[in-house]
Amino acid sequence: MKTTHLLLFVALLVTFYSCKNGTNPKTNDFQQLTAIKNKDLDTLPVKQLYHKFLKNQNRINIITYNVQRIDTPNQGSVWNNSGKATLERNENDTIFKFSFYGKRNDLSRLNYYIEDRHFQVYPETKSYKIETNYGSHVLGAPGGQMVIVDLLNTDTISGNLSIKNKDDVSFIIKTVKISDGYSVIKTVTIDKATLIPLNVFVKVTNPVLNYKQSTTYFISNVLINDQVKNNELANLDFLSTFTQDIGSEDKSADTLIGKKVPEILFVSFANDTINLRTFESKIVLLDFWEIWCGPCLQSLPKIQAMSKTYGSKGLIIFGIVTDNLEKAKKHIE
Repeated sequence: MKTTHLLLFVALLVTFYSCKNGTNPKTNDFQQLTAIKNKDLDTLPVKQLYHKFLKNQNRINIITYNVQRIDTPNQGSVWNNSGKATLERNENDTIFKFSFYGKRNDLSRLNYYIEDRHFQVYPETKSYKIETNYGSHVLGAPGGQMVIVDLLNTDTISGNLSIKNKDDVSFIIKTVKISDGYSVIKTVTIDKATLIPLNVFVKVTNPVLNYKQSTTYFISNVLINDQVKNNELANLDFLSTFTQDIGSEDKSADTLIGKKVPEILFVSFANDTINLRTFESKIVLLDFWEIWCGPCLQSLPKIQAMSKTYGSKGLIIFGIVTDNLEKAKKHIE
């Protein structure tokens, strides 16, 4: 088999860990409200607004909006993108409980997600791909980046909750969640008149690792239910007028079971060459991570603990990065 040389660097014994946000059922709203920290605030009107917001959100079946998303990564340049999305409730979906359409303004590509099927549509070539078992990673697609889950699911607003007035026209729902040294602060600003979010701000920090990353969504031109006259999810004409790309694939790991690992050479930070096939009879985990990936960095302490627990029993874990190598090395050190 031909040896494949990849510009991949083995950093530390780490592997992939999927960070899963905790959820709070809507039935716990009254218990959550007891966590309001500002005791001097006249919270009764705000409590009423909060519950009206929850009721209003529950009656939304479909919502369409424009959004500007600004990401400030831990390392690298600020990302500033805008676009449009449509979310429609779908109880048959096992991940989000809704289907979505999304488009980023700087790309012609369209993204549709319907019950674990991810459609990537390319109008310029009149083609499309279907990807299944993509999971929550579908939100990383260009159109998926325009999706704001909190518009339909308050379950994503988890942590120690507090609510307060911002000004005469809006109030704030704030949650703080601390886990494994990471602090996740989410602030949702709600319009008092429409009970629709105006913006969502999420900030993740870890003082020990000198890590800070934030994402802000600015929401505009919101239409709900009968106001929506053009539902992109009801028009899937591309399935009959475009050509399906033969490169469409099932993203589940099950398709890899039983297949032989290719001969891949890795280069470590110490410039040592490592052949993956050397460990053919071992149990090996590979973690592909990057310095700008928040969930990746949050996983590192857990993976290090996994290595200490099971390394003596034969588990081998390699962490692999492909860019920002010096910064990645410094982070690991």
